[in-house]
Amino acid sequence: AGGRSLLLSFVPQYGTCQEHADCDQRQVDFFKRSYLSEGFQGQFCATGGMCDICSFCQQDSADAVDGTCPQDECPGSGGYPLCVDAEPLLEDVSCQDTHDFSIYKFHPEGTEEIPDLVPEEGEKVRYLTPKNRLVGPIAVTMLRRQRGDCGSVLNPYVRSFSEGECLLGGLDGDPYGWDPAFAGTSSIYNGKLLPERFYREIERVGYFSNGTHNVSGSAPFGFFPHQYDAATGERKEERLISEADVDLFKLYFDGRCTRSHAERLLSYMREGGGVTQETTQVKFEMATYNAELDVFMYLAYTFDWSDGGGVKWDYEARFVYVDLYQRMDPGGVRFALELAVCVLLGLNILDELHDMYRAHKKYVFHEYLSQTGNYWDCLHFGVMAAGWYQWYMFWVHCNEFTMQPSYPVLSSVSSEARVFRTDAGQEHAYLAFLRDLRGLSIEFASYNALCGVSVLLFCARFLKAVDFQPRLGLVTRTISKAAGDLATFLIIVGIVMTGYASVGCLLFGHQFEAMSDVPQALVTLVWILLTMDPALFHEQMEHAAPPWAFHLYLWTFFVLGYFLLLNIFLSIMVDAYFEVKGQADARAGGKSIPEEVRDLLSHEYRRLTARPSRFASDEKVAKVLGKHKAGMPSMSRVREAVLKTIEHREAVLLPGGIDVDRKWMWRLTQQFPDTREEVAAKQAEREAEAE
Repeated sequence: AGGRSLLLSFVPQYGTCQEHADCDQRQVDFFKRSYLSEGFQGQFCATGGMCDICSFCQQDSADAVDGTCPQDECPGSGGYPLCVDAEPLLEDVSCQDTHDFSIYKFHPEGTEEIPDLVPEEGEKVRYLTPKNRLVGPIAVTMLRRQRGDCGSVLNPYVRSFSEGECLLGGLDGDPYGWDPAFAGTSSIYNGKLLPERFYREIERVGYFSNGTHNVSGSAPFGFFPHQYDAATGERKEERLISEADVDLFKLYFDGRCTRSHAERLLSYMREGGGVTQETTQVKFEMATYNAELDVFMYLAYTFDWSDGGGVKWDYEARFVYVDLYQRMDPGGVRFALELAVCVLLGLNILDELHDMYRAHKKYVFHEYLSQTGNYWDCLHFGVMAAGWYQWYMFWVHCNEFTMQPSYPVLSSVSSEARVFRTDAGQEHAYLAFLRDLRGLSIEFASYNALCGVSVLLFCARFLKAVDFQPRLGLVTRTISKAAGDLATFLIIVGIVMTGYASVGCLLFGHQFEAMSDVPQALVTLVWILLTMDPALFHEQMEHAAPPWAFHLYLWTFFVLGYFLLLNIFLSIMVDAYFEVKGQADARAGGKSIPEEVRDLLSHEYRRLTARPSRFASDEKVAKVLGKHKAGMPSMSRVREAVLKTIEHREAVLLPGGIDVDRKWMWRLTQQFPDTREEVAAKQAEREAEAE
């Protein structure tokens, strides 16, 4: 009957009918034995109301529409019984139903060697992407929350409706789910398996901790917490427990799995109730190794179920080099540069400590503390020292790093039930490997972050160092000039942005997560202000509030925040810049930076080559001025006293017959003095003018 149905499925039917005469008798019947010699033709009306060739009218009542195969259109058809006894076909066939089997056909009797009848399961080499090989299994971690009463619900009717429905803060570490291998509706159900072979009584639904139990016919639990040892039925040894994974449910897709095994594991996870309403997070973790680059990568994908029902997902990808200098610096150049930087850092720290000591000895330590640049220096030295310490610890941990050739975490990948049962020792080893690898990657990322902060502090110190030069110090002087106005402006901006963030939280926070609280709303408003990207906010905010409220909020924020406040900020900075720029031009005396560099180089050349009797260097003039400080503790006070002294005088007479007026005194105190010859020439010009 099965073969006949198969043939019918491949043979076309030729029109509808109500009786045999309705069918086309010219249709060729290819299945008739006489077709080749006579070219047999003919059709009959089948029980389905469709015409068919005569060869398929075999059982009159089952095949023909009127219960009789037509002999005039289909001679010789019909007459077959509904059932045919096949016993006569087996009379001359003898099949042995038992066979003798001896293990010693494969293994000599009397020896202690155990025969290897089943090939040992080995880990297969798998690649996540080309050249990035998976190390160990893929770990799946599921986090579940306990259910309880909703304490925040006050309405008695709603509280009665929602009783026991709220997810609480505590983790739920009780076994749950079921093993689908024993569920008749599962695709991996196996009716030949007995639960007693795989599970204890305490591991089945219906067992109670008070000793009473009724597990007859009950399904086994499918998922057990990390700290549960399936081998002993008790808590694992403390040395095999990862404290960060207590009360979490961990599953592993072993590297030894074939495709069919992996599909079975997925079916187990899906049909056994692995993800339920109590599940609030599912995390996938894996590690890869690239042999060409000698680099490991830790990769994790996390899915979080929010209280509102949405699913957030995020990923973490970290890479790390374990063999630092062998692969990254085979020539030793990097190590030499690092050593030189460490030495220079030490010298800088000693120099700064020396400055502190000198300030303390001269009783001007308060002046040292009053200079903001010194704090930048100390902060920079601290960040650099922390970076090098982080690098040293990273190097130590890399040298201590170990791993196994493979991690067979599952007890057996071919088990027909309890497929996620683990080997506690191998599981602990793999989790330790993942923890060490992630820890190394975090240390490497921290070192890179400290290096980045150090470079930024280098830039800040450079800006501080060039502040003495009017043109090079435009950035720092502009910020200093605008500091007062900026402080007032930031207060106004803070009030306006906080107000709009609070209103946005009220209008859109119930539906738009980026506005769910004031801090997030502040960040969202800043992004809106900087990017003006409607995809960030328009669709979500438009559906969360009435149209008039949405447009009123949006356009007033644009006018006030973008067109007004942003332009006020730019105006403050531009005004401060132009004022500082004008002062810099006046102080520089019209000289550009290349001209000042030329004068500096010329001065140094003459200082080294000219005779001391014919050329007075800037240092010598400064030394002469220093002797006339009259006990004043700083150059700023020297400058103030000198300017006050020459307030009603045309010039100051220095030893050697040199007159210094107000202009040249200012230039000397700003460390841009003229040479001795230039001062003498200026003096001669003034005398000539006086005559």
